[in-house]
Amino acid sequence: GSKVTVSLNGKPKSSAGPYTFSQSVDLGFRDGDVLSVAETPSGLIVLNKIIIKCVKSMSDVVMPLGETISGNAKKVQEVEGEWKDAYTEFQMDSMEEEREEQELLKEERLERTEEEKLEQEMLMAEREAQSLQMDVEEQKVNRAERAAQSEIQVLEREERAKKIKQALRQQVRQAKAELKREQAATAKARDAADAYAASMEQSLLPWEEKQTDQQQSTELGSGLSLYCWALMLPFGYEPQLLKAQYLRVAGIFGCDESAIFTNSS
Repeated sequence: GSKVTVSLNGKPKSSAGPYTFSQSVDLGFRDGDVLSVAETPSGLIVLNKIIIKCVKSMSDVVMPLGETISGNAKKVQEVEGEWKDAYTEFQMDSMEEEREEQELLKEERLERTEEEKLEQEMLMAEREAQSLQMDVEEQKVNRAERAAQSEIQVLEREERAKKIKQALRQQVRQAKAELKREQAATAKARDAADAYAASMEQSLLPWEEKQTDQQQSTELGSGLSLYCWALMLPFGYEPQLLKAQYLRVAGIFGCDESAIFTNSS
């Protein structure tokens, strides 16, 4: 991956990997040393601050030749005091630098938090948009399904109505045919009744004259009376037959009293 490397005299001393927002490096060096900061081909260097402090060490203090140790004690103390002051200042500067780095890191964390919050909000908005889109599509599908169902129901009702009409037509045709058959049978029965009544009328003429003679004989004789009745169907040949008998005072109508019973008034 990407990496930024700090080297001294060509020797790597420290490195920072990806997403490293801040890093401090402390190095000791001498005059003539070479400090280099380099990135890999895919790395990127962002330098917020570079602080280089030069502090003399005790090994850098060289005593002049010819001076005695006792005579240089004061000089050594002065150098130590300067070194301590410089080191104290270096520590204070380092603490200030560290504080600034902490502040920077805090700001970066806040920025990162804000970015993460914004990304979260964007993600939630995207999910809500997707959910809304799915709801809209689902509603479209439901409307299409309801429309198709309604169309199917209309077609089914039309098909049922068509079948009912066909059945009614068939029933009407059957009823007409049945009526024609009944009318033909009634006409045939009427013709047969008329023919039978005519034949009975011809055959009853001699008998009618005989009955008249017998009736006169009975009235002049014993003085008894006769009640006659008949059960008649209201259709067919029977009404015509009884009518012919009535006109000729034949059959039951030749009795003293007569009656006809039927199931129709």
